Amino acid sequence: MAIDAFVLPLPKYLRGDFTTPLESLFGPDKVKRISIWGGIVEKFRSRHVRRTTATVESFLASHGITYSFATEGNVEISQQYHNHNKLFEYLHTQENGRERFKSLVELNVYSGMVIPCNFPEPLDSKHLELPVTSIHSADQIASAISEVDKLLQVPPDWNFKDGPPELFHARSSLYQLRQFISAVTSSNLPLIFWG
Repeated sequence: MAIDAFVLPLPKYLRGDFTTPLESLFGPDKVKRISIWGGIVEKFRSRHVRRTTATVESFLASHGITYSFATEGNVEISQQYHNHNKLFEYLHTQENGRERFKSLVELNVYSGMVIPCNFPEPLDSKHLELPVTSIHSADQIASAISEVDKLLQVPPDWNFKDGPPELFHARSSLYQLRQFISAVTSSNLPLIFWG
């Protein structure tokens, strides 16, 4: 199963001002997006985007995390993320895998957000009525990726043909996730999963 992954400014995501992976693949005219921003509601969009962004920033601040979302910027990543379930299964086969790779095991790839900050535990944001239900630390995930990489040994220039076939899916998932986290830290933008 594939999950959409985006590294982009949160306001741009909230406005729907980006091309989805399916739109890139098939063309925007072949993919119907359901928009809540039609007709008279359109004038409330910018207010909603500002309020939602402020809510997330306040929520983070209430947990001692200082992070301001960029209001503008490029879409760094808009692609499908594959095989997370295989990486998840692999992590559980490792000795003390749940504890050793906790930030990866708990990563919510269905409606989570990863921000370029360091905090120990994922934050549950379900009660805030946001487009994401949990917020994760890019630093914690990067650290776990480094540990898993010692086991799976996925080089930066991996060509998807190297290594044992039984680990292909877990390795491809780790490879993609490493690219996403690298984009988060280099751009200072959040990674948003939707799937």
